[in-house]
Amino acid sequence: MQDLTAKEEYNQLSALQILRQAREYIGKNKKPMCVFMCCSLIIALFAAGFGGVASWGFWPVLVSFYVLESIFFRFYFGKIPYFNSQPLLVSLVPSIKVIFIAVAFLWLLSMLPFVPLLLGVPYFEEYSYSLQYADGYLEFLQVYMHDIPLVDVAISGILLFISPFMLFRPFLAWVAAVMGRRGSLRLAWKKSKGNYTLFVFLGVVLLLPVMVLYHIGENFSVAKLVCDLLMIPFALFFNVVMAQLYSIFYAETI
Repeated sequence: MQDLTAKEEYNQLSALQILRQAREYIGKNKKPMCVFMCCSLIIALFAAGFGGVASWGFWPVLVSFYVLESIFFRFYFGKIPYFNSQPLLVSLVPSIKVIFIAVAFLWLLSMLPFVPLLLGVPYFEEYSYSLQYADGYLEFLQVYMHDIPLVDVAISGILLFISPFMLFRPFLAWVAAVMGRRGSLRLAWKKSKGNYTLFVFLGVVLLLPVMVLYHIGENFSVAKLVCDLLMIPFALFFNVVMAQLYSIFYAETI
């Protein structure tokens, strides 16, 4: 990793090199990677057996994946003990911040379709027309918006372009907290500054297959479980890539 951790190359990181090194790491550590994958499969099957995350099993599944993720990164960097409750609890701070920001953004995104409605409603002298316009537009949203695949494509594209802000940098802060370091979102932003294109490219490579599997599972119920299980290898590879990125941006803390 010496060729990547030099400060003068922080803004010239090679996404292909990072992906290649992540693949090589998995190849050299097949047994532990298989253990983590099997644990993820067991948790996913547990969730499916109890009606998915929408059922009462949501919280046990969420906590199990959260703990497993923390163990993975501590294992990757050789931090013993692999399970440490103190940094795990501290890591909840950046997690809660990210969840709040994500919920706020998704709420704003969900409000965008209603902007034409608000802009198109005249005032008192044309009140009857405004009601007709509002009813027609709401009917359009209810009938057509859910049936147009282009809407899902547009949302997925937006999520990929904002992934550097909503996923990659916050995830780096979370990893830092799990490692017992300062889990600051501002610090993660500062350390990874100038790599927006890198993050977007990695988002396309790592997240797009997961998005495709998710939409297939949502539209074809018979394939939902298979799609959920197929996401696990992608999640594992994503973790290894994030560990690679952390070792670059937080090299002085490892």
